[in-house]
Amino acid sequence: MDVVVRRATESDIPQVVGFTRDTFTWGDYVPRVINKWVKDGTAYVALINEEVIGVVNLVLLPTGVAWLEGIRVKPTYRRRGVGTALTNYVLNLARVKGARYAMLMIAEWNNASHGLARKLGFKPILNVHGGVVKESPVHRETDRERMRKLIEGRWIKLGDTSAAPLIIGFARGLTLTTSYR
Repeated sequence: MDVVVRRATESDIPQVVGFTRDTFTWGDYVPRVINKWVKDGTAYVALINEEVIGVVNLVLLPTGVAWLEGIRVKPTYRRRGVGTALTNYVLNLARVKGARYAMLMIAEWNNASHGLARKLGFKPILNVHGGVVKESPVHRETDRERMRKLIEGRWIKLGDTSAAPLIIGFARGLTLTTSYR
């Protein structure tokens, strides 16, 4: 299976909307934002023979962080390396463009995405719980050394709760062995 990854174009939008419309039982937010992502030039798609089979959005933050969101794979192509190809492509691109870290958020119940994130070297660094978030010194952390320690496996809890997290933040450094082409 030869997967090609490239920046998304306007002509890709109908296919992306088609396979993301019902990603979850409640739908998905990707169909509402894909137009903006494409216009901003931050969306990337995976293709096989011109069929769009995956999408991801990459935002390069001025803090040296690559923010990944909306990683989706067409149901008939899941568990075949498409999510890995998409993610590796944008991670390499981010590294080449100067990002030092990559981060993403995953719903706590999304086990498939947790598996992909861990497989690609991401570690959980943040639990977001429902309710009101209490201020935390880590919440505003920008120090690189502190961020490195967090990425090495420390958990951050915002707020005071014993409930399971709703969303788990993952991060990893961008020292990659593969090269961007």
